[in-house]
This record gives sequence, structure tokens and C-alpha cells, in this order.
Amino acid sequence: MFEERVSAKTANRHELKAMLEYIREGDTVVVHDISRLARNIRDLHDLVEQITAKGVVLKFQKEGLVFTGDKSDAMSQLLLSMLGVFMSLRELSCLRDSVRVLHWQRLRESLLGGKLRLTLKRF
Repeated sequence: MFEERVSAKTANRHELKAMLEYIREGDTVVVHDISRLARNIRDLHDLVEQITAKGVVLKFQKEGLVFTGDKSDAMSQLLLSMLGVFMSLRELSCLRDSVRVLHWQRLRESLLGGKLRLTLKRF
């Protein structure tokens, strides 16, 4: 069993590489969420291709998708592409939200003349 606790932003991950070297024809790779395998559509397609080209079944639990490498299954390819696009859009949205929060924080700091300090009050 391979378990990774690092971000899927890059395909250069130790456990992912070890898993790709270890899997053999007839194996099944189970991924909890499609975003745990890759965060952009290019990496997603490349990894799905690498895994299924070895005769390995790839299952995404959360999305309920199974990939076998069967190129004639156009619906699976379409769903993979659509989910990859939605995943990329979600990533961009999170990035925009982070930038927006940083912008407002800097604006408040400049208006108040220094860094804001959050304090916790006991009730």
C-alpha cells in the first residue's frame, strides 16, 4: 500500500514514483479523490495513461470512476477531461481567493499603520 501526504501540485513525488515502479499488470490502484493524484489536467492524463498502459485498473473512490486503459470507452475519457478541467478551475479559484485575502490584509495593515494582531478572548 502506498500512501502519500504531500501536495499533488507536482508529479515529482516519492511515493507516486515508487507506486508507478511497483505496479504490475492485473493490479488495481485505488485513489480516494482525483485531486489527490494530480492537480492539473496534463499531469492527470499522463498519470492515468502511465498507470493503465501497464494493464492496471485505476479507481477513483469519490468520483466513482474506473479506468482500464480501454481507448474505446469515450465516456470515461470525456469524464476524465471534464473532471480535470473542474479541478484546475477549483485550483485557480482557491488561488484567487488567497490573493484577494492577502490584498485586503495588506490594505488593512496600511490603513491601521502596522500588522494586525488577532487575539483570542476567553468566554
